Amino acid sequence: MEKISYEKLSQLQKLILVALSEPRYAVMKRRAFNRTIKRLYWGKDSRVAASSLSRAYQRLEDRQYIVRFGGRWKLTDGDPPYDNGVMLAFLVWANNREFYALLGLKGPPLEWLSQIQRDEEPTQKGIQELACPIKAAFEGRQDRRPGVKTPLDQDLANLSEP
Repeated sequence: MEKISYEKLSQLQKLILVALSEPRYAVMKRRAFNRTIKRLYWGKDSRVAASSLSRAYQRLEDRQYIVRFGGRWKLTDGDPPYDNGVMLAFLVWANNREFYALLGLKGPPLEWLSQIQRDEEPTQKGIQELACPIKAAFEGRQDRRPGVKTPLDQDLANLSEP
């Protein structure tokens, strides 16, 4: 089984996955969804925002976490069962629930987990590999990744301060 590539995702890509996991955003046409993501991530529209968002979508599409479907973005599910858009959306949300709650994102419906499990009965090893990052997320936040600061970094810093 392939390793879940959660660490490879940018903050923008993670925001896109969590937003698409919510029914109210999943039904939006792509242009409306783009405006929503720009407002949540940057607070305004700009040329840089448009190109960064386009690049983030392209990378998520290349990794097969999202697909274009009927004029909308849709999270992938299925093969591989633990490295798809639905599972990563849940993992991203679980790792930083408080932050996404501040943005008004409640996260994916819990019914998704039963759907994923029903699609393919995982092996005991698969369950353990899946449970490790989710368990770590519920026990406490993992260290933030080093790298370029984004507009969301300030909000994350505010969350960690007492």
